[in-house]
Amino acid sequence: MSLGISCDVLRLQAACAPGSPEGRSGLGISCDVLRLQAERLKFEAATMARNTQSSYRVAWREFREWCDMAGRTALPATQETLGLFLTSLIESGRRVSTAEHRAWAISSVHRASGHASPVGEDIRKLLSGARRTLREVPRRKAALRVEHLRLISAILKRDGTAVSCRNRAILVLGFASGLRRSELSALDLCDVEFVPEKGASIRLRRSKTGQECAGRQIGIFCGQHPDTCPVAALREWVNLRGGRPGPLFTRFDQNHCQTYKRLCPDTIADVVKAAVRRIGLDPNAYSGHSLRAGCVTAAVEGGASELAIMERTGHRSVATVRRYVRHATVFAVDPLAGVL
Repeated sequence: MSLGISCDVLRLQAACAPGSPEGRSGLGISCDVLRLQAERLKFEAATMARNTQSSYRVAWREFREWCDMAGRTALPATQETLGLFLTSLIESGRRVSTAEHRAWAISSVHRASGHASPVGEDIRKLLSGARRTLREVPRRKAALRVEHLRLISAILKRDGTAVSCRNRAILVLGFASGLRRSELSALDLCDVEFVPEKGASIRLRRSKTGQECAGRQIGIFCGQHPDTCPVAALREWVNLRGGRPGPLFTRFDQNHCQTYKRLCPDTIADVVKAAVRRIGLDPNAYSGHSLRAGCVTAAVEGGASELAIMERTGHRSVATVRRYVRHATVFAVDPLAGVL
């Protein structure tokens, strides 16, 4: 052949067939097509975060059920069908951001099935018009304040239980690191290294904004107050947890016995809600994100630069960090001081 390569397609296909002796040794290559196809599908699926895949499945099921009731075809769907579905969502009181999420989920299913996406110019105009008409204010959960964290930490320490020790470590470390609840949940014991006279090093294997990267290290410094020292709280939990490999934050069964199973992200949100309830705050105003928001807010109020905050939290967008900055500094300077 022109490239100097002997290429007999039929021979190669036969050699790669499962069970073929030539596939095992004749070419010097172990070629199991079914296994390779399964691996390829696994790699392709990994381009989307697990939480995103789950939310897309929910969105697609909702769209398919609506199409069944409306007598419409879900796959492939027309722009008109998708537009009516999104309109029904918004008209029923769902947020425009929810409708946008549904649109991209439905588009993803279409593309994966080999169909053209129904998200075209008409759908973009619909969503844009809905945003301009409704002018929705973003729903943000309240940031946990340092003084709140200190009160909660003291209460949990007085409890003296293993669950309280774990929850205290989650809250104080979550606040100090600025990690998302999914990132806290994903930590393993081997990701923590205590550094004498400095603090603790946390290895983050992956994050929401860095699924493909090799991860990053976060330096957690010792705190000045015993109730909010993240290193002391973490060390206390690790000593109680024991050295068995596995998740850093583990579940407890109904008998309060440790199971060494990974704590799910939703449970971390429940830990935050239960904690703020104990100091008289409305749990509905708080979530797992309140720890991350509290970290950024406290850093801004402490005079940290945007770059330093982004290094800690892993934010890629300065605009995102500035949303916290504006909130934290709204009363920082009075331009009419001494005038009114």
